[in-house]
Amino acid sequence: MADIRLHFPLVSITIDTKLMTQFSELGLAEPILRAVSEQGYTIPSPVQAEAIPAIIRGHDVMAAAQTGTGKTAGFTLPMLQHLLKGKPAHPNRCRALILTPTRELAAQIGENVRAYSKYLNVTSEPTRFV
Repeated sequence: MADIRLHFPLVSITIDTKLMTQFSELGLAEPILRAVSEQGYTIPSPVQAEAIPAIIRGHDVMAAAQTGTGKTAGFTLPMLQHLLKGKPAHPNRCRALILTPTRELAAQIGENVRAYSKYLNVTSEPTRFV
């Protein structure tokens, strides 16, 4: 695997993806790792290997890649990691919001979030705006 360069506002970093060859090396909690493993994922994609640790550290990330490269897990796994360590939501409040351009993409992301959060005390509810 080659090094990949990500650009953050005012910061540019290069992460050697050869160093992170397992999801367990990305800084994710055990319940998330267990759910990821049950989905059949063993090795993070280059997008995931770079984005997950950066997002966990609090950086903003923008990634563009082809379908099937792991972008959804690349942003939802660190989001779940942050939710795991935070306070529960108050009644009728949300702690995270994912906006998508289509209902189909929202449904796909929702399915992934539910699978990845299987062992977490969080809920995921689709919201439709008309």
